[in-house]
Amino acid sequence: MSQQNLALYVNDHLAGSVGAVKLFDRIRRVSDDDGLVDRVQEVQEAVRKDQQVLDDVRRRLGIRRSRVRNLAASLAQKLSSVKFRLEASKQGEVQLLHALDSLSLGIEGKKALWSALEVGAEVNPRLRGLVDHDALIQRADDQLATLRDLRSEVARRAFSPGEG
Repeated sequence: MSQQNLALYVNDHLAGSVGAVKLFDRIRRVSDDDGLVDRVQEVQEAVRKDQQVLDDVRRRLGIRRSRVRNLAASLAQKLSSVKFRLEASKQGEVQLLHALDSLSLGIEGKKALWSALEVGAEVNPRLRGLVDHDALIQRADDQLATLRDLRSEVARRAFSPGEG
């Protein structure tokens, strides 16, 4: 049972990371704010590194990658991108704010993943020594701090008085 639970959990988080990377790509493509794009790219690169760590965990545990979950995540991201249309307006800023909120929630989930695997290592010897949980949790906190700053900047623009 624990192998099946691990497979589901790990594959769900891997699929979520695929959707997150695509959402980062979308933000970078449509934004004309170079400073924002640079910081988004920085977080995206860290998320990709974490994705590689998790994929390594998957391989080391002998878990097959779930194509169905990746396809579902990709489809969900595409559906959400229909709503996520950045325009040169306050409405576009709100859509960007929604996207940054979604990414923040995903990174909170990833942080919870590393914590859950750490707790799981207490009862499952196969999970011991796979990753440096503390470093991965700190990296998630760093990503969240960057996104929190970006969300604050975007919220200021989105909700400032003026046009729109």
